[in-house]
Amino acid sequence: MKETTPTTTQRNYGVDLLRIICMLMICAHHVMGYGGLWDIYDGSSPVFWGLDAISALCMCCVNCYALISGYFGSGNKRHSWKRILALWIVVLFYSVVLSVISFAIGYFPPTPLRILEMVFPLITGRYWFFSSYFVMFLAGPYLSYLVESLPKKRVQILLFGLVILFSLFRFPTLVFGKDVFLVNAGRSPIWLCIVYLLGAYLKKYPLPQKILKIPPFLLYLLFCGVALLEKFVYYKICGILGWSDYAIMNNNMIWVVLSSIFLFYSCLSLKVNDFFGKVIKVFSSLAFGVYLVHMHPLGRELMRGRAISFAEKLHPALIPLFVIVASIALFLICSVIDACRFWLFKLIRVPKFCKFLDEKLARITSDSE
Repeated sequence: MKETTPTTTQRNYGVDLLRIICMLMICAHHVMGYGGLWDIYDGSSPVFWGLDAISALCMCCVNCYALISGYFGSGNKRHSWKRILALWIVVLFYSVVLSVISFAIGYFPPTPLRILEMVFPLITGRYWFFSSYFVMFLAGPYLSYLVESLPKKRVQILLFGLVILFSLFRFPTLVFGKDVFLVNAGRSPIWLCIVYLLGAYLKKYPLPQKILKIPPFLLYLLFCGVALLEKFVYYKICGILGWSDYAIMNNNMIWVVLSSIFLFYSCLSLKVNDFFGKVIKVFSSLAFGVYLVHMHPLGRELMRGRAISFAEKLHPALIPLFVIVASIALFLICSVIDACRFWLFKLIRVPKFCKFLDEKLARITSDSE
């Protein structure tokens, strides 16, 4: 048994690369959204569908993070409080520091509501992903227990029912504008918990080899294409019937779920040499900070409308390329900022403090009497 330990505990650089790719996808969405590109084009423009093609390729990013958590969190002997504590401290750090900067330079007045939001980012929804992720983290051990304790068929029925309920039945939300199941287009804790459960299931019951004979990346591209096709058809229907076309393509779309699974498998089996692995590991550790920096109200304000000023000077055919370049630039700029934060935390021994709290909480939450 000892001889197999190194291979089972070896870091998977492919999954680290997936974390980086997913954050670049998030940056691309925000460049198009907060940058204002989606505001100046409509369905009659080829640019609109070029941007939507990028969106289809990137839509699986949030699901992939939940899949990673479910896949690698399932089967652990105890809850790792260290990671969630470390994330929470980073969230609080950026919420306070960037808010103080925005108050100081006059971007936002320091109202009582903004100060409360600054000090309590988790419960005020300043970062929706972290708020949902926090709930998913707390529910994770119990979701993993379902997969580990229930027979395979019962888990399959549970997952199938949840996906049908929260994914295929999303059309009433699109048609009537009522989010009956509180999924919030796949941005709710409910949806992240479902995808976590899916990740835990795939850990115990991997996809059959006959499916994986087809390169997973090709299947990822296929389902991204189907998602884009469905949006095109639904967009036309909306134009005829006068329905809202808001959030047709979202996290809980069935094709997005399938593309998430196959992108995850593409990276899971990826072989990376040690040199590139170390580089990937560094940028992967900074990915969450990239999200926190550019999605703070100050970051969003600095992004707002900026992409339009550049895009208007370009040939329309170059705008999708511009989105890709701008996303990489945004990722690198925020990575540099988070690298400074990382060294500051190391200097004041924040990781050791998180480890200390982790050990204390582990004793409190242990199953032993």
